[in-house]
Order: sequence, then structure tokens, then C-alpha cells
Amino acid sequence: MTLLHENAETSQNLVIGMPPPPESAESSQKPAIGSVSAMKEATVSVQPADVAGIELLSASQMARRLWFVFTLSGLCNVFNMLEVNIYLPYLYSRVQCCEHGGVLLASKYDAVKQDNAGDLLKAAILLGSTMNLTRDEAGFFHLPACSLPHFPAGHELWSMSSKCQNKAFVQDTAQQMVSISQPVQKGLAILVLPVAGALADVKGRVPVMAAFISCLMLACMCFAADACGFMSGNALVYMGGAMLFPSWDPKDAIVNGVVADVLGNDENNKSRAFSSSLTINNIGSVVCSAISYVCIRLHLTSYFLPWFAFSGLALSILTFLFFCVPETLPEHFKQPIQLSMFNPFQAHLHSLSLLGRDRVLVLLAVISFIFTGSFVGFIVTLFSYLCMIGFSMEEAL
Repeated sequence: MTLLHENAETSQNLVIGMPPPPESAESSQKPAIGSVSAMKEATVSVQPADVAGIELLSASQMARRLWFVFTLSGLCNVFNMLEVNIYLPYLYSRVQCCEHGGVLLASKYDAVKQDNAGDLLKAAILLGSTMNLTRDEAGFFHLPACSLPHFPAGHELWSMSSKCQNKAFVQDTAQQMVSISQPVQKGLAILVLPVAGALADVKGRVPVMAAFISCLMLACMCFAADACGFMSGNALVYMGGAMLFPSWDPKDAIVNGVVADVLGNDENNKSRAFSSSLTINNIGSVVCSAISYVCIRLHLTSYFLPWFAFSGLALSILTFLFFCVPETLPEHFKQPIQLSMFNPFQAHLHSLSLLGRDRVLVLLAVISFIFTGSFVGFIVTLFSYLCMIGFSMEEAL
């Protein structure tokens, strides 16, 4: 009743031209609605508490907050460069032919070009080796594929395998294996990425990252077992190549999720954190390239020791993950696992529907698809091409 009486009195004063009653001291100090100060006050009031006081972190502050993320990302990125630098030379070293394995070569691997036959003959004479050259009806030199001499490691005509002296056959066999293992690896990553992302958002980043690192360790163990002759055939190679899938996009997705968890809505520092993470990744790539150079420079006949050592590295990363990396997913985000999370096709359709709402995101997705395709083709063919035109293995690296 008092409120109705006051409103009636105010409206009566306005009608008869009298000024309204004076405001109290508290009401007179409030900014008028629509003023700049009122808009600023309203803007600050709706912002979260952790956003209102954002400040750019220094390099040391960034390192103290995210050191475990940067360390984990850099160590995992080592396995990226393993596939680029070590995987293909390892495939070269395991190729067998002729007296090793009893694989007879087709006539297309015979040395019939006169320039090639002449170079082989000169190199063999300098090394004190003999060659069974024959002449065809036209009088041209002909050298059967299995009659090529075994050139020493590091020689420009070395086949890159101690078990097969025919360089062309070694390169073809290794490239055929890469052409099979790479699509399998990328296809597995396509299926696992949405499932892993869904599980990481409801159960935490650490369990999913532990599964990824375990896959990397399993890949190295498969390669080590194959290098020591544990199983004949190529099954271990294909299994190990498929298990290397977390070294690329899957582990980056989890690492970026950890950075987002730690920094929250701090967009300025979040961008700098992503940049710092990529910098650490590049440092890890440089270190791995140096290690790869040493391995290739040794011209190993067996890659058992390098793969065994990298298995130990993966185990060390797994230990670091469990003891030094905290779980960053907030507790209120954790939920029970649902069966629908294991459907990668449904997850991909949902993600694509979200991308389709924004033309800029669609354009970025297309650019990323084209760039990734060209990058994979580049790293697969570059090493073989450089070796084919005369570069040594370490120079090609």
C-alpha cells in the first residue's frame, strides 16, 4: 500500500506540473540509466571473476603454470620425427632378396641401361669385386638383378640393406609398405579421434593421453621385435605403423585441451601458450632429428637397439604422465561413459554439422585438408627421391 501511494503521488505531481519529490542520497549517487558509467558498471558486473582481472603472463609465469604440458608435448613430438626420419630407413634395412630369403627378382630389376651397368662395373673394379656381365644380341651389357655386387654401407651405390644388393628392389619394397601402412594409420586416427575426444571430455585428459602413449610404446616394441626376427612376414611392421597414429593429431588434441583447462577464459595467454607449445614441439623435432642422424650415420644392419631405446622413452613419458601431470578436467565436467561415445561416425557428423554453420570454419577445414594431404605425400616421397638421385641417407635426412 505504501508503494502504491508513493507511485500515485509521483504521477499526480507530474500531471499538475509539480516537480517530483527529491531523491534520497543513495539514489542520487547512482549513475543514470544509459550513461557511460552505468554501461561500464553493468559490463563489469556480468563478467566472470576470473576474466575481469586478466593480465599477460610473463615467460617465467607461463613456464611455471604449464611446464608439465610443454614437457609432455615436446617428448611426444619426438615420435613424430621418428616416423619421418627413422621409419623409412628401417624399412630399407629389413628388405631381403636373392640369397637372403630366397626371393628371386623380376627382370625389371636387371641393370640393362648402359650408363648404369658402366657405373656398376667401375665401382666394382675399384672395390676389387667381380661382376657377371653378359651381352645381349645387340652387344649391350646386361647384368641380372641378383648379380649386383654388395657395395659397402655409405657408398653411393649401396642398396641401403645388408640383405639385398638391388637398390631398386629395396626402394620399391619399402615404398609399397609405406603405401599400405600410411592409409591404415590415418584411417585409425580418423576413427579414434572423436571417440578419444569424447572420453577426454567426460573422464579426463590423463587416461586418454596414457592410452595414446601406450600405443606409441607398443609400436616401438613391434618394430624392435621385427628387427630381431621375432616373426617372419610384415605383420609386426604394419601393426607398429598403425600404432604410431597418436604421434600426430590425436595427442595434439589432448595437449590443447589441457592448455584450455589450465587457462580457462584467458584468451590472450591461451594463444601465447599454444605458440609456446608449438615451439617446444619444434625443439623436440630438432633433438629427434639429431638422434636420427646419428642412427642413420652408423648404417645399422638392424634397428633393434634404436626401437628398443625409443620403447624405453615411451615408458619414461608414461611414468612422467602419471606422476607429474595433474588431471586438469574440472570435476563437475566428469560424467559417466555412454555407449554412443564409441560411435565415431555419429561424432564426426555432429562435428561437421557444427563446422557447416560457419563459412570461415568450412574454408579453414578445406585448407587444412589440402595442406595435410600435400604434407604427407611430401614426407613419404622426399627421402626416397633424394636417395634415388644420389644423396646418401644421412644427407637426405
